[in-house]
Amino acid sequence: MTKIAQRLAALALYGLLLTTALTGCSARGITGSITDNSTGLALTGVRVTVGDLQATTDDKGSYKLTLPLGTHHVQARLAGYRTFETDVTLDNKTRQVKLDISLQQRQLAGIVREEQQGALLGGVTVQIGDSSATTDDQGAFTLPVLPDNAITITKSGYYSATLDAAAVAALFDENGALISAYEATLKPRVVTGRLSEEGNGSPIAGTSIQIGEQKTTTDSSGAFTLSQVEPGQAITISAAAYRIPDGLTYNGEAELNLALKPYQAAVSISDAESGEALPEATLAAEAGDLSLQPDGRYLARVVPGTIMTASLVGYKNSTLTYNGEEELAVKLTPAQLVGQLTAADTGEPISGAVVLAYTQLPEPVVLRSDESGRFYYPEDNTVNEILVKVPGYERVSLPITRTGMLRLSLAPFEAKALYIPFGLLYDRAALEAVLDLAEGTEMNAIVVDMKDDWATVAWDSQVPLAIEVGAYNKDVMDAKDVIALAHERGLYVIGRMVVFKDDHLARAHPEYAVQRYSGGYYTDLEGLMWVDPFRPEVQQYNIDLAVELANLGIDEVQYDYIRFPSDGSVTGLLYSQEANYESRTRV
Repeated sequence: MTKIAQRLAALALYGLLLTTALTGCSARGITGSITDNSTGLALTGVRVTVGDLQATTDDKGSYKLTLPLGTHHVQARLAGYRTFETDVTLDNKTRQVKLDISLQQRQLAGIVREEQQGALLGGVTVQIGDSSATTDDQGAFTLPVLPDNAITITKSGYYSATLDAAAVAALFDENGALISAYEATLKPRVVTGRLSEEGNGSPIAGTSIQIGEQKTTTDSSGAFTLSQVEPGQAITISAAAYRIPDGLTYNGEAELNLALKPYQAAVSISDAESGEALPEATLAAEAGDLSLQPDGRYLARVVPGTIMTASLVGYKNSTLTYNGEEELAVKLTPAQLVGQLTAADTGEPISGAVVLAYTQLPEPVVLRSDESGRFYYPEDNTVNEILVKVPGYERVSLPITRTGMLRLSLAPFEAKALYIPFGLLYDRAALEAVLDLAEGTEMNAIVVDMKDDWATVAWDSQVPLAIEVGAYNKDVMDAKDVIALAHERGLYVIGRMVVFKDDHLARAHPEYAVQRYSGGYYTDLEGLMWVDPFRPEVQQYNIDLAVELANLGIDEVQYDYIRFPSDGSVTGLLYSQEANYESRTRV
């Protein structure tokens, strides 16, 4: 054999021996990869240990651990995962084992209860790291727990609960097994409060208030309580009589007190033509509360959409719809003449005043003021002038330029008069001289005979009985002239009328005369006959004369001898009725 052949043979033998050696000493142990059993992703950093031997998975999840022959207990650990354990046997036949491991994340199982009542809560969100679960109807949940994960538990209407990572880790043993089921409690978010009226603080009872899905009604004190409310939700209040602010939002307050401003308007009513305030006007509403204020305006507490009507005698009604305004001005269009009489010294209304309304008609229309001091002219005729007369107050005469409210303040009047007997009416010059005496004195009135003791009248009366009995004395100054002369001097004229001492009427109508049981007629010490006060004809005669005299413009009529006969012998007198205390007092 050549040297080359020998060298080649030696090399072949060495190769054979090397191959045999390598085969007899091949690696013994375990290899494999470790993944997450839920995601299938490779897990890096997993510690694989067998006794004192240890390997760690690389970034591909792979590991390799050399072991001697025999049976070995293998553990795979990674924080946040359940520990994996198994036994592996290596012998001459199986000298190497491929062991792929799927690690299971730690699982947290628990329930959530309501803190106060202990009821199990469904629909609760449990957040652990990037994972979340919702509790079922029994309040139960299950979630994987990775390292350094905290727990956040939330539900609308409840305060959130948290558990930090350290506390979470304490729920598991060293092998990642849950020690015991976790139980959490959530405290409901509760808000208490009160609804009251702005300004006076009075409670708003029986009113619906809602935050989110939660709704209740205020009690008699305006208080309410709502549970399971969530911040950021709108507050809805159903109170039609109050102004509800826009954008009411619950911001997590434990106490929520709300003051609401009521719908109300200050309503002023005035004359559309003059602009004058009309505090006498009335305001009516379909519903609500209306009250007249000291300033003459109405305070109307009504809801929007309410129809209100303002009215006053002598004006056209005005109807309006309330739309939430805080002030309203209502103007009434005059339709008639309306007057308001008050006393200048006290401001009190004057009732029973005589108001003569002069129009295009021949005679003035006689009006009277009512208990509130008001009068009005109800006809369509235009009133040109009025004359106001009332005992105890100065007479007022003024032109009328418009319809609507006319306010008159009457000054008190105390008559300081001089008496002018009927005889002075025969001499005009003498009468005027007497009237002139008033200037520079306290005298402000005259009492003048208009129907004297002889029953003669100083005007051309058109009363049929007066014409029949010849009561008018045409030789004296006419009553209208006497009144005019006095008024020119600013004097108040009181016309004296003798009533039941009436010789003219008694002689013309003996049936009206007072008679004697013994026969004949009663006459007084002046020889004048009297008429029977019981007779309605006699009464009406004197009423007709007084009305006629008043229409002549006299300021006041003074009845005199308005009594039964008292002069001379008054026993045995005969009347149309039995004359006793009761009957005489009555008539």
